[in-house]
Amino acid sequence: MCYQKCKPEPNVDPRTGLYIGQCNACPFAYTDESEYVQNLGCLPEPFHIVEMKKQSGHNWACHGDEDKICSGFVNHIKENYPELDTDTGNLISYETWYHHGPEVAMKEADTRWPKQLTLTLEVQSQ
Repeated sequence: MCYQKCKPEPNVDPRTGLYIGQCNACPFAYTDESEYVQNLGCLPEPFHIVEMKKQSGHNWACHGDEDKICSGFVNHIKENYPELDTDTGNLISYETWYHHGPEVAMKEADTRWPKQLTLTLEVQSQ
């Protein structure tokens, strides 16, 4: 791995409605560490992640926990692309993107359940 995996716990700030809890290596953290891993090719740049959302309708998964949507991605979309809806679409896997490229990762997302839907189905079935 190019980076040290982080396990952020995304929480919503009740004042702003934005997620908090992203790690320093998140492409949307805009830190020296995130720039470093992007320059190594270990994580895509925010622009490319947004383009994947526009092309596929899917969301970027957290690179530390692919069962969760990336909190930095959600904040970035809410602040800069209000026309895009992060409540729709499945999750684009970092691992698949890294090993097989964006086209394969977006295609794979077509068949993955969104985590939010999975949790909703579990609650409803009980």
